[in-house]
This record gives sequence, C-alpha cells and structure tokens, in this order.
Amino acid sequence: MDLEIIRSRNPKIVAFPASALGVVAPANPAAARAVFGANPDVMLAVDGPMFEYCEGQPHDYAVYTCGTVRYLLQDNLSGVSVPGLPGYEDKGITISVVGGTAIGSLRRSPVPGASVAIQLSIGLVEDGAIGVRDHPPDDPSGQNDHRLAVGIMPDGKIAFAYARAPVYEFAVMLRDAGMRWAGYTDGGGSSSLVMRKPDGSLEGTDADDPDGRRVPSWIVARVTPDVWQESPERPQIEPQDSVRYIDKTSFLDDEENVRYGSLGLAAAGLLLAYALLRKR
Repeated sequence: MDLEIIRSRNPKIVAFPASALGVVAPANPAAARAVFGANPDVMLAVDGPMFEYCEGQPHDYAVYTCGTVRYLLQDNLSGVSVPGLPGYEDKGITISVVGGTAIGSLRRSPVPGASVAIQLSIGLVEDGAIGVRDHPPDDPSGQNDHRLAVGIMPDGKIAFAYARAPVYEFAVMLRDAGMRWAGYTDGGGSSSLVMRKPDGSLEGTDADDPDGRRVPSWIVARVTPDVWQESPERPQIEPQDSVRYIDKTSFLDDEENVRYGSLGLAAAGLLLAYALLRKR
C-alpha cells in the first residue's frame, strides 16, 4: 500500500488506495495512541464524525465512557455497523467503497454492495461543487480553526486532509486540490490526523495529542489482507514493512515548513548577491 503525502501544510493531504479505507469503533471511546496500539495494521487515522454523549455521561472527552455516533459507519472487514441516529439522514455526504473503487453520494446513501461506507457530517465538496456557504468571522464556522476531512482524489484514492481555516476556505482548498467529493469529520483543537511512521512511531497534526481526545470512532487507512497474506510469517511482520511511504513534501508542522522555506529564500538571496559581485 502507498501512503502518498501530497501536501504538508494548509491543507495537509495524505492519500492512499480506496481498498485500504476502514473504520475502527472501539468498545470504549479511545484516543489515537490506544487505537494504533490495538490495531497494528492501521497506518493513518482521523477521528470520526461527531457523536452524542450517552445519557448520564459527562460531556468531557477525558472521562466519558459511552458515545453514540450520529452518522452511518460501515466496515465489513472489521465488523463495524453503525446505522447513525434518526434526524441525520439528510446530512452531509457518504463515501462508499465498492470493489476497491471510491464513490461519493449525497446524504446518508451507502452504495449497494459497499464494503465500507462513511457518512460525513458536512458536504464540503459535492460532485465538484462547493457544498457550504461562506460564514462571517463571528460565526464558529467562519473562524480560522482546525478542520478535518475525508475526500476522493482525481485518481480515485481516498485522502485525509487537515487545515487551519474557516470551513468555506477549507472546502475551496480541497476542491482546488482536485477532490470531487469531500466531507467534514471534525473541527477545533481536538482534531486529529495521525500517521504511523516507518520506524513505528506516531506523527500527528499540531492540533493532536495522541493521548488526548477519546472518541467512539476513527476513520483509518489499514494494510489490506492481501498485503498481509504475501508472507507466511504474518505474526513477525511489522505492518509498516508492507507500506511504501511516498513523501512528496514532508509531514511537518507549518512552522517547520515556514522556517525551511525562509532558509531557502535566504540562501537564494546570498547566491544572487554573490553573482552580482562577481559581475563587478
């Protein structure tokens, strides 16, 4: 499986084959580190769509023990089947995977025969068109905050995306990156996009704390069974050994990209000054 890091900053986009898309729904709400630890085949994860706290539970990510996901989640391989709550049928978009092909559709509408189907709370890009309106700066959706999305790239790969932007600008970013379908999973300081690096360690967005926010569902990219079965020594094989990391940029924080970019400009300036002196 290829994990293709397409962009490293605003938006950060990591793409992978549609056949690797999956859902993890732990028995109890779990943070990123626990999900990666319990699922060694998971290579990339974003926290799933919004949920309701069960009756009597404290509204606190750190201590609650029961939450119900508002939106449909289905993963035949892992046995996840979350129908979603009544009243949310007409919300957002659904991304389905049928025979390894990703298909987008409006509202709660899994494609018949789908092995994976994920309903996302807001349709950011709907069949190539922006699905949200612009919001004023005093509206939470109009503020420059952390945003997460799942989308379909032009080549059919699934992409996880993170940016710090108003919701409308985030949608424009994803459309301009080529996504024909993209849906919102989460926003705010708890937004998590986490990748397992080649050495097995975890690397996440600057909004992420791997031991922080606990949620009842995670949308993931996992090493598919056909990759695992290539070796008879499956228990001894580390999953990242079956993954090729195509790092077109680098999975760095925005500040690091700015710093390296500034160094590059400074170096270019020095070379130009040197060339001008030589001409004299």
